[in-house]
Amino acid sequence: MLKMWKDDGRNYIHPDNAIEITLEEMLNEIDNFPKGEGYFIGLINNNDEIIHFFRLGEDEESWGIDVPVQKENGDPIILGEDSLPKEKVKQIITKFYNGENWMNLCNLKEIESVTIGNKFNTDKALWETHKRVPKEIETADIKQLAEEMLSFVENKYPYLDYREKIKVFWIEKKVNVDEWFSFPIEILKKMNIVEAIVKNELERKRLDKIKKEKEELLPSLINLCVEWAEKKGFNKLTKQEVEAFLFEKDIEVEDDTKRGLYLLVNVELKTRKKHEKF
Repeated sequence: MLKMWKDDGRNYIHPDNAIEITLEEMLNEIDNFPKGEGYFIGLINNNDEIIHFFRLGEDEESWGIDVPVQKENGDPIILGEDSLPKEKVKQIITKFYNGENWMNLCNLKEIESVTIGNKFNTDKALWETHKRVPKEIETADIKQLAEEMLSFVENKYPYLDYREKIKVFWIEKKVNVDEWFSFPIEILKKMNIVEAIVKNELERKRLDKIKKEKEELLPSLINLCVEWAEKKGFNKLTKQEVEAFLFEKDIEVEDDTKRGLYLLVNVELKTRKKHEKF
């Protein structure tokens, strides 16, 4: 099985949300991939190898390939080739899927490299210092990074959504998130583990908050909301009217608590209406 992420101008799948795909589905993806320079597909196989194909132009035969690897000294480099025909891309993917040696199907050359000091290969000077993984990330403890990210997500940039906060966190750590595909696999694993820990901790806190609201807040909210509804002359409340009640009372609760309030208030209103008939 392969995992795939892509940007084809119609759909964007982030590497964090990579989807599992069969070989047949992947080859069909290549056959039907839109033309357009810059569109790309990333793949990872069962051996944790990463490969990256991208469109070079409008010609359906114009594909390029990037492969992130490490030198013996640990420095990251990119191997690549331009102008691969579509059938060659499909052959590479088939061998990549099967865990076979696919590199003999293309002529990979180092296209980005770092030399001594701050001097870079001038043939294709695409590898800049900010594209490398900072030492802080390489050496940091996973638990420490997760604690920092959790604090960041909970306390900074309240106007950003969760995914945007994660991206900004890495940016502030001097990680060039747009060059993630060139990172060593161990760094990608570390970053994914950190994000998974934070996501699980946030979900745990959310569930704890819902439980506390249900036990300590919901009973009194039901009474307040029923009284509010009766004063307004409502026999039944819509979800929007429950939102209006909470807004008027300046009360913020989790969505699960709102749903519970909506259901239980309407049950209580219905019960009271029945009693009034007798």
